[in-house]
Formats: sequence, structure tokens, C-alpha cells
Amino acid sequence: MMRIEEGHLPGQHHSTIPYTFFRQDSRHKLCIVFPGLGYTAQRPLLHYPTGLCIENGHDVLLVNHTYKDNAAFRELDEASRNAWLQADGEAILSLLGETYTHITMISKSIGSIPMAHLALHHLPEATRIWLTPLLPQDNVQQAITSKQSFAVISKEDPFFREDIWKARANAKFFMKHKKAGLKVLLFYQTS
Repeated sequence: MMRIEEGHLPGQHHSTIPYTFFRQDSRHKLCIVFPGLGYTAQRPLLHYPTGLCIENGHDVLLVNHTYKDNAAFRELDEASRNAWLQADGEAILSLLGETYTHITMISKSIGSIPMAHLALHHLPEATRIWLTPLLPQDNVQQAITSKQSFAVISKEDPFFREDIWKARANAKFFMKHKKAGLKVLLFYQTS
């Protein structure tokens, strides 16, 4: 039986971090989903992987942040925004009272910042799925290559940097062509 818990955690600058936690009877697998700035967990790139995790017996924690609508967040410089995102990532750890033996994290664009922070400092064994990661961020570069990762980014993405991509020793290009308006997609995988 699945329970759905919705709530808010205290966040930075008097904000809150809304979340939805799908809890199942089996509590050893967890998936944490970090959406993009304007891309929610209910949109297709995150909705379908979330559904697969639920079908495969994972508890799923959707971080439903609203940074796009937060004027205080938007007015900060990049370093201050990154610190805010990392602190919010740490705040969600308070929800993980159970001992999970397998953790998967999925992020979309700006969600790669808190995911990278958790991967490097708190959840180093987690499997990571990066959808359009912010490649120029140093902590994202470290986290994307340090453990089991799978990344998808387009050469057309404003955060794609070929020099960074090629510098990753384990880069594998699975598809790189245009067809029916599909932009060039690159996949990166480490094992």
C-alpha cells in the first residue's frame, strides 16, 4: 500500500521547500527527484522516470521547489543561489529517516546543483540520472564523473560545453544526429 505525504520543509531566506513523498510498504529503495527552474516533476522528463521508480517499488521524494517564482532567489548572484540550492538539498535529508540500501537521484538542469552536493557530501553511493545538467558547475562535473551516472544533454543546450564533455574520460556518445527536428543528444555514462 502506498501513502502520499505532502508537506513543506523550512528553506533559505524564510522560504519553504514543498515536497511530495510517495511511501510504499517496502522501504529499502528510494528515488529523489530535483526539478528544473521552470520544469516541474510533473512534466514528462521527470514524470515518467518517477512512475517507473514507483512501479519498481521505490519510495519517491519529489522536491517541488518554486525558485522561478521566488524574487529573493532570482535577485541573488550565482554563488549565493548555489549555496541556497545546496542548503535546500541538505534540508530534504531530514525526511529520509529510513535506512535505504539503494538510492537513485534524478535531476533536471538547476536541480543538478543540489543533487551534486548530496552526491559528493551525503549520498556518495547513489545512482545519478542527469537531464540537461549544468556542466559548467564544478561540483556537477565532479559528481557526474565520480560514481554511477547517466547524463543526457543536447549540444544546443546553453549549458553544454564541449571542452568539459570531452574531458570526461568515460564519455560515450550513443546518438548524435538530427532527425525530424530532434536536436543532437549526447549521453554520458560512467560505471
